[in-house]
Amino acid sequence: MGSLVRYLPSALYTRLMIAGAGVAIACAFLSRFWLPAIGFAFAFALCSLTLVYFVTRPPIEVHDSHLQAGRHRIAWEALSHVDEPRSVAPLVVPLTLNSNRRFFLVYTGSRESSRKLLHQIRRHARFALIHGLPYRQFWDEDLEAFRDRCTLTDHQWNVLSPDDEADVEQLFHTLRKEGSLHPRGSDESLS
Repeated sequence: MGSLVRYLPSALYTRLMIAGAGVAIACAFLSRFWLPAIGFAFAFALCSLTLVYFVTRPPIEVHDSHLQAGRHRIAWEALSHVDEPRSVAPLVVPLTLNSNRRFFLVYTGSRESSRKLLHQIRRHARFALIHGLPYRQFWDEDLEAFRDRCTLTDHQWNVLSPDDEADVEQLFHTLRKEGSLHPRGSDESLS
């Protein structure tokens, strides 16, 4: 029962927290000379404390049988709803359990890793409604939308401009005329 994937918090939030704390300290010192700077000091200190929450979030592990977020362990069978995420970076996904208990999963990773985590949660939640749709219907509609975007048309795409096409055609005829296009001894006739 090993971990499939482990999602760690992004180091960006740590850097932002340290920068916010530094600016708050600088504004506090500046407030000795310019009193309105104390307001900026409080604002940056508040932002820095908010980022402490994001930095201290536990890693999220996606297992075959369950989702582990710190001490919280949620079996995939216990999920009844996976709702639309409130935000993507940081990822905040409302999850509803079979006991009608609501759980907000908060992941402070990059946008790309947040998308991957959300995709894995949707893929493993086989018994849940995903955005109000049953699992199979959600993924079938998703596949149909993907197929619609990927259908090929009969349109021929022009790679070269008309002038460039004429130059290439002229070069082709010149090479055929001189015999450089076909190896000697070829039984193809030149036209």
